[in-house]
Amino acid sequence: MAPDRAGTKQERARDQYLRLILEHVPGIIWAVDRDLRLTHVQGRLVGIGKLDPGRILGTPVYDLIGTRDPTDPAIEHHLAALNGARASFEYRFQDRAYDVQIEPLRDGDGDVTGCVGTAIDFTHRLGSVEEITRRQRRPQPQRPPLINPARRSARFARRAPSLRIVAHRDVSRRPPTVCS
Repeated sequence: MAPDRAGTKQERARDQYLRLILEHVPGIIWAVDRDLRLTHVQGRLVGIGKLDPGRILGTPVYDLIGTRDPTDPAIEHHLAALNGARASFEYRFQDRAYDVQIEPLRDGDGDVTGCVGTAIDFTHRLGSVEEITRRQRRPQPQRPPLINPARRSARFARRAPSLRIVAHRDVSRRPPTVCS
């Protein structure tokens, strides 16, 4: 009897540790059956309100999301997972942004019995990305135009009149020198 208790105690400790880890993930992990009813929910339910995972078990995904529209990405990808497809997409829900992955949940024979999903909240990064995009779209301050090189040499020539004559002669009046 003692080995069974030790094994059970170790399993409980491992389960408790896993729950502790998943409670710190900024998102949720869930599983649904073939009727899209939640059978498992774990993690921090960021943006879904302070819902108790125990209270939403058995709730259809349709009711949790608030739509029965089969073209809504969350519904569409759950239905596709029931047909064996995997999906990865971004989804906005209740003013939060999630990176969602949904995969078929298969039994030992390989038959799809439901699907499993993860949703990681990345809203905190989105604010900084939007700020960067806004900065990039903002017009850049106008820099003063570059000084026209001809005007610069004219100003320089006014300061040193003797050089102006030399430069003028060298550039415009003298024929090119041919070296032999």
